[in-house]
Amino acid sequence: MENGVNPYEVILQDLERPRLSPASSRGKFHKVPPILRDENKDHYYDPKVVSIGPYHHGNLKFQFVEEYKYKAMQFLVSEYTNRDITPYYKIFLDVIGDIRESYVEGSTDHYSDAELARIMFLDTCFLLNFMETVTHNTENSFMMENLGLVTFTRIYSDVLLLENQIPLWILKRLATSMYGNIGDAANIQGEKSWKELLGMRDEQCLDLLELYRTLIISECNTEPVRPTDQFLSTFPKCFRLFKKQRRNSNLEGNDFFHSFRSVRDLKSKCISFKPSSLKTLRGIKFKSYYLFGQLNLPSFRISTGAMARYANMIAYEMSPGTKSSYEITSYVNFMKSLVISAEDVKELREKKILFNTIGTDEEAVKALQEIPAGMVYSYGNLLDIREKIQQHIGSKKILLAELYWTYLRSPWSFTGLLVATALLGLTVVQTYFTIYPRK
Repeated sequence: MENGVNPYEVILQDLERPRLSPASSRGKFHKVPPILRDENKDHYYDPKVVSIGPYHHGNLKFQFVEEYKYKAMQFLVSEYTNRDITPYYKIFLDVIGDIRESYVEGSTDHYSDAELARIMFLDTCFLLNFMETVTHNTENSFMMENLGLVTFTRIYSDVLLLENQIPLWILKRLATSMYGNIGDAANIQGEKSWKELLGMRDEQCLDLLELYRTLIISECNTEPVRPTDQFLSTFPKCFRLFKKQRRNSNLEGNDFFHSFRSVRDLKSKCISFKPSSLKTLRGIKFKSYYLFGQLNLPSFRISTGAMARYANMIAYEMSPGTKSSYEITSYVNFMKSLVISAEDVKELREKKILFNTIGTDEEAVKALQEIPAGMVYSYGNLLDIREKIQQHIGSKKILLAELYWTYLRSPWSFTGLLVATALLGLTVVQTYFTIYPRK
């Protein structure tokens, strides 16, 4: 899980909040844009062990977990109520029209109302069961006993895929019906409150993936804008940055945008790296001192599941009608520009910023670079960071910094500089007296 945040603990607390009615829900569950799938990246977007919602329902490879969904439903009903399943199933049947409207047109036509209601009922029970299992970290839970660790681990990634979602409002409705007053239900209460975890944000998340994305970018304080406005508003700022850098450096043409790139390059310019105390994108900060700079970064995990989650959040941001400022897309592209070699991975790993569980450092670079993210750097905070780094590199003091880091950083290099200076001085004196001998 990225950035130390448990999204399932949060989602259970999120059920306490009043939400918009289904009819006023702000979007649909889009499918992955075809241009992303055309890059042979299906393994990022297709579920491995469980289908949630109608898009991947019916695939035989999910049969094992599909059979467990009935057990999860019976477990929840017997654990928290003494009633039969009919009232809970009817919740879905009563709003089946709104549920259909939540998905891409035509994607649910081959299901009758009763069939679609059954699918959504079972999937919602499964998600509630899974989230409670994760929240309480119960190794000997009902789900673990029935599915095993390997399948359970895969589920964690599958429920955060763009095409594997159900509406949060229906999740809330079932939970409220089962648990009663959610605010008083100890079994679904985490240690942190909703406001503490989301930084007082009140925006309405459509699904679990969107909520997870909100956690990562929380406290960014950026207003969503239309893609056209975002694109056009970038030009004046880039022009100002270009003019400023042309005044402060000898950069020519497009060199401004490429004059710094990887961790190794920045390190050669006397810029160090430090893990941020903040676990969100707000933790990305750059400080310029007289002789060196410091780039603070939140923790970044490179694993099979993490790469899939980032790819799906990017697909969400690139979907039509999505209100976002491409925060995750910009963040991933920023990290891709920093990490282009095994040396970059090693440096960030030793600084406890990057956590690689995918294999060797070379494999980590390959996994990160393969995430389809286009060339989007429009998130305002990252543009500011890049500008500050460029200003630091382009300033005249960088020459003093390089002199310091080359010759004065360690006692041995300083001693070597003194010896070299002394030898140079003696050579000059000797040359002088050779030319002008004393009489």
